[in-house]
Amino acid sequence: MGIRQYGDDASPSKKQRQRDKVASSTSSKLGVRICGMQVYQRNSGRFICRNKYYGRSLTVDGFRSTIRQFLHNGHRLRDDLVEPIVAKLQKLCRTLERQEAIRFYTSSLLVIYDGHEDGETSAACPSSSSDRPPPKTNANENKQKGAPSRTSTNCNSVILGEQNVDVRMIDFAHATHSGFGDSCVHVGPDSGYIFGLENLIATFKILVEEN
Repeated sequence: MGIRQYGDDASPSKKQRQRDKVASSTSSKLGVRICGMQVYQRNSGRFICRNKYYGRSLTVDGFRSTIRQFLHNGHRLRDDLVEPIVAKLQKLCRTLERQEAIRFYTSSLLVIYDGHEDGETSAACPSSSSDRPPPKTNANENKQKGAPSRTSTNCNSVILGEQNVDVRMIDFAHATHSGFGDSCVHVGPDSGYIFGLENLIATFKILVEEN
């Protein structure tokens, strides 16, 4: 997330490498790039997986197409998930706008949802489905543990009444704040991160408009 991908303590050579990555990816234009994605396809019984190298190669249009792919389960676009995802992103954006002197350099945003749709029963749920990882996309670089899962252990009785959606900020190794006692103190909200959130929100909203 954001338009800067190095910490205050980075060496000059690392700073330049990270600047080059930003300049050649959607990070420079959108303030966000995809660094990992996994989404289950119900029509094939397989996962679509994307890594950070795929994410770096995307254009702005490619980024938007990949977000659409993230919400497509092989049968249909899960446009019912857009509203709860956008609501969480907007809440996060409002929170960051109120924060002073904090930066989340090199951090990521994990977006995750349960691919099990409302009203589904055992007919669409194989015996191993309760252990199936939910679809997820990571908007920067690292992995997240402890992702939410269904609480039921009996596949035959699973019927969800609401979307299971979560958005998490992760990877804070290079986060900094005036209260940390760091030598470099930043002023105001993290505008680069907020810029990325605003564009990510806009991308999800476009999906509904186009659909």
